[in-house]
Amino acid sequence: MAKRLVLLFVVALLAVPLLAAVPSTGTEPSGVDTRAYATNERYEMVPFENGTLLIPMDSMQADRLSVFGMIHALLRNDTPLHRLITPPDQFIKTRNRPAGANYSGGPFLVTDFNETLLDELRYKFQNVTVDYVSELFISSKVYNVKTATSILLITGMYDWGRTYTLLDRMSIPYRKTTTTIVTSKPEMMLDYDLIIDDSKGWAADWASASNPNQVSKVTQLKAMMRTAVNGGKHMIFTDIAMKDMVMAFPKYMTIVGNGINNGMENEIQCHVNTLGESPAQYSGASNISVKLPIGGVIIRRPVALTVRVVLDSEDFNGDYRMMAAYFYYGKGTVEAMAYLPSEQTGDSYILSSLFYGNRFVQAPPAPLRATLPMAPDGLGLPILAAPPPPPPPPPPPPAVLAGAGAGSGVGGIGVLSLTGLLVADRLKLRRAHRQKLVVSA
Repeated sequence: MAKRLVLLFVVALLAVPLLAAVPSTGTEPSGVDTRAYATNERYEMVPFENGTLLIPMDSMQADRLSVFGMIHALLRNDTPLHRLITPPDQFIKTRNRPAGANYSGGPFLVTDFNETLLDELRYKFQNVTVDYVSELFISSKVYNVKTATSILLITGMYDWGRTYTLLDRMSIPYRKTTTTIVTSKPEMMLDYDLIIDDSKGWAADWASASNPNQVSKVTQLKAMMRTAVNGGKHMIFTDIAMKDMVMAFPKYMTIVGNGINNGMENEIQCHVNTLGESPAQYSGASNISVKLPIGGVIIRRPVALTVRVVLDSEDFNGDYRMMAAYFYYGKGTVEAMAYLPSEQTGDSYILSSLFYGNRFVQAPPAPLRATLPMAPDGLGLPILAAPPPPPPPPPPPPAVLAGAGAGSGVGGIGVLSLTGLLVADRLKLRRAHRQKLVVSA
C-alpha cells in the first residue's frame, strides 16, 4: 500500500519540469563565475522499479566508450532511456549489489526494453557492464533521451581532429563531410542534431576572406551556425576550429595561441570541474594531464559568466587557461575543446571521450519561454521579463453578499441559508405526500 501511494504521488509530479530554461544574455562582465548556473535542460522526477535495466557510467562500468555505442543502438531501435544527472550521486540497490551503491557519472536506465534486442546488443558490446534495479527508488534529476543523435562531422583540408576514430570506436553512425561542401550548402547543418567543426575547420579560409563573394559566404555560414544552435542543435569546435566559434558566437570566449612549439613540453596538468549537467557528466580522476597540439589555440579570460568551464589549469606557464568549456545559446549548446581528443591517452582520453559521448546521446531541447528573434551578431538571447500577475477577481454583487450567512462559502450562498432551503423543501414534499395519501384513502 505504501509503495502504491508513493507511485501515485510521483505520477502527479512527472509532468512538471524541475528546472526551467533560461537563455543567457552573453554580455556579462569578464571572468569565470563560481555561482550556481541556471540551465536549459529539462529534468523530471521518475520512479524506477525492480527489473529496470541499469547501465553504470563510473568505475563500475568496464567499457565507458563502447557503452555510448550500445546506448545509441538502443535509441536507433526506438528504446527510450533515462539518464540520472549527477552530482549528487544516486544510491541504488541492484541484483549485483544488493546492499546498494552510489552511482556517479550519469548512469542510464531503461524501463521498457526488448529482451531479444538487448541480447543482440550485449553480444555486440560484450565488455559493457549492465545490471538490474532490485528495489524501487525515485530520482528527481532525470534527463529523458528518446531519439538517437544524428551527427555531422565537418573536416577541413587537413583532418587534424580525427574525431571519426572515436565515433568508429564507439560504433556510432555519422556523416563525414568537408568545409567546402558545407560552404556551398550551409543549410545542411539544420538536418543534424550534433555538428562537429573538427580541427582545423574554416579558420584560415574565414580569416583570408576578402572579396565580396567570399565575405558573403562566411556571413551565411556564421548565421547558419547561430540559427542551427538557436533552434536546438549542438555544436562542438576542436582546437584551431575554435576560431570559427569565436567568429560565429562572439563575446562568449577569448582564445589565444597556446604557445606550444616543436620540442616543448605539451602535457599540461588540468583540473576537472564536475558540473551537474549532461554535457559535463564524468566520473574519474579530478586532476589529469592533457596533451595540447603544437601551434594550437587555448581559452583565456575574459569569458562570459554563463560559460561553464569543465577543464582548466591554474598554472599554464604562470597563467590561468581553460581547455574545455561550453555555453547555452537559444535551445542548443556550443562546446569548445582546446585539444585533439584523438591525441589523448589514459585518463585524458577517457575524459575527452566522455565529453564527446555525452553529446552523442542527448535529449531533445527544452522549450524556451517564448519564440525569440534571432540575434544578428551572435549575442545570447535576451531574458524575458516575468509576466504581470493576473488582476484580482471582481467583488460579488450586493444581492449575493446579502444572502450569505455566517457560515457562507458555497457558491456565494451561506451554508446556513442553504441548509434552511433544503429542510424547507423536504418538509414541503412530505406534506404533499401525506395529502395524496388522505385523498386516496
